[in-house]
Amino acid sequence: MSTVQWWFRRRWKKGLAPGLAPALSSLSPVNVAHGAASLALAVNGNNLQPGEKIHFGATLYSATFVSSHQLTATIAAADLATAGTKTVTVSDAFGRTSNGLTFTIT
Repeated sequence: MSTVQWWFRRRWKKGLAPGLAPALSSLSPVNVAHGAASLALAVNGNNLQPGEKIHFGATLYSATFVSSHQLTATIAAADLATAGTKTVTVSDAFGRTSNGLTFTIT
């Protein structure tokens, strides 16, 4: 066994090996009228894990882990005040970022 194989095997046994990077497939809802009150946003995808963060445009939100296929967060009214689009991504504890999905504020 090589040194690299030994290192990965050791981390895997300790539960420290990273899984796959998060990948997003959809948002719910996908849009909202500007000026709305805070919003519960569900982010759906694959390889989602506890402790991940949801990026809503430039704002970072702590995510509530529902399952490996869904995270939720409450988006503040301040982030919904003006019309436009926001890119939503998820980042994990290993610094990996998912693909981005577009959220529209009408």
